[in-house]
Amino acid sequence: MGFMLQSSWRAPVGKVIDPIARFLIRMKISANFISLIGGLGASGCALYFFTNGKFLVGVIAVTAFVLFDLFDGTVARLSPNGPSKWGAALDSTLDRVSDAAILIGGLIYVQKNDDQLTKYFLLALIAGFLV
Repeated sequence: MGFMLQSSWRAPVGKVIDPIARFLIRMKISANFISLIGGLGASGCALYFFTNGKFLVGVIAVTAFVLFDLFDGTVARLSPNGPSKWGAALDSTLDRVSDAAILIGGLIYVQKNDDQLTKYFLLALIAGFLV
């Protein structure tokens, strides 16, 4: 969380995120579980809503699951075992899966409805993996 936020946002966001993360730790919810729910939830919502052309609902649902990404790193950092290389790899992998699902959902929709945009979605998909 700390590396992705501007320094001016770290303290206020941390004041909200840290207590929730501590509560999740007390509830025995692991950072890896949070990553898994967020990644799979965002991917599933993107593939379902975007392929059916329900973009507003899809963006709201995906955003809700993407917010899990704020918590997994904080839970890992604050937990007694601390962060792990496995957890970091899992989080990063699920982030890329979610990115791909968003673009694939849009690609499937435009293939069904407007072939002229297909090449742009393919270009975005390829460019996204180059990052």
